[in-house]
Amino acid sequence: MSIQIEDNATDVLRKSMLGRGISSEMLAEKSGLPLAAIRRLRRERADAEICSRVAPALNLCPEKLKRLDADFDAGVSGSSANEPCIPESCTRHIMFCGNKILPKMTSNAYAWTDLDRGEAVLFDCGMNGEALVEFLKAREIKDVSLCLTHRHFDHADGQKALREAFPQLRIFSFYTLFGENEETPCERFVEVATLRLRAIPVPGHTVDSVVFLWENTPAPFPPIAFTGDTLFLGSVGGCLPGHLEHSLSSIRKQLFEALDPETILLPGHGPATTLRAERENNPFF
Repeated sequence: MSIQIEDNATDVLRKSMLGRGISSEMLAEKSGLPLAAIRRLRRERADAEICSRVAPALNLCPEKLKRLDADFDAGVSGSSANEPCIPESCTRHIMFCGNKILPKMTSNAYAWTDLDRGEAVLFDCGMNGEALVEFLKAREIKDVSLCLTHRHFDHADGQKALREAFPQLRIFSFYTLFGENEETPCERFVEVATLRLRAIPVPGHTVDSVVFLWENTPAPFPPIAFTGDTLFLGSVGGCLPGHLEHSLSSIRKQLFEALDPETILLPGHGPATTLRAERENNPFF
């Protein structure tokens, strides 16, 4: 199923402002644009000229922003995202969050299933887990594990319904894997069902952000990383003021420099992509 790109160029500009702690006044001074134009940027979608003039002041690549907007608009007009293929055993579930403030907001959950063994491993579960419960029960799945990339409501609140339906549910998250007080958590390896997963802490979007790398994918597929909000097509998850550089540094070190560039990324929002594509095309890098 085709899915819309999560962020356009204006979204990226806003995230960079917030994550770097740059006010409208500061950005107007750095970019040489009128303050009124910067304030409009917070309310409206920026045109190409505004993007090109603001991007350098926010350490973003103008050309990559331009390409992102073109791809975003192509998706809006109905073109299919050029997504990498993934194994049939792994399915994406677009979860509507049901939030009154953001009624159209969605997030991605992923389900790996082995019908012969009656096993499933979920990667995030959305805000409302009933749809996943229905999906699993229709396939007579009995043994369920849940890997949480972080604890934001749109990725983790569905665990309540899953716990009720599957009392033996196993949950793997930052705190179950690394503990509450470990200051420099290193990678952990998780053997669940027949999957060999590497849990990679990538703090920045949240302190508990974890990327789960599925290492023993079936041939001919490369490794697959479930990235949550750490990294997605053309963007990254939003950060609190002053946290963006830490997030980008974590992504460079833990993902770009450490993993196979052909690794497929299955993010918490938007289409699938690859590590190589994000290294080459993501405006933040």
